[in-house]
Amino acid sequence: MQPELIVKSDFGGFNCFTFSEDKSLLAAGGQDDCVTIINLHNFSAFKLVPSKSFISQCLFINPQEILYKKDLKKILEQRIEAKENTPTQTTEICQQKPVEGKYFLLCGSYDSNMTFWELDMKKLPLNKS
Repeated sequence: MQPELIVKSDFGGFNCFTFSEDKSLLAAGGQDDCVTIINLHNFSAFKLVPSKSFISQCLFINPQEILYKKDLKKILEQRIEAKENTPTQTTEICQQKPVEGKYFLLCGSYDSNMTFWELDMKKLPLNKS
């Protein structure tokens, strides 16, 4: 049996992986200071360069939560203030429908930076056949 796809880091290995909520994208953060985004429908890929150091964490965020609240800073402040999500907040977030073709990716790196990416499938180089 042969793998469908092999993705190599330009330097070192991969430190973290995350799937988009609809499982159509995979983000892999690596020691090459890049985040590799893979379209799991057609296995096309491209790289984001969010930092000057190893990527330590990647997380897809529900875009509806961002668009519904319209203010990421407000969301973070509310979560810090509450110190944790209540079951009601978690249920509300899970019940919101994602916006088709839009993804939000949060990446942390060892250079103390956190980067926030808005990914629009219509503008990304992921539509190779």
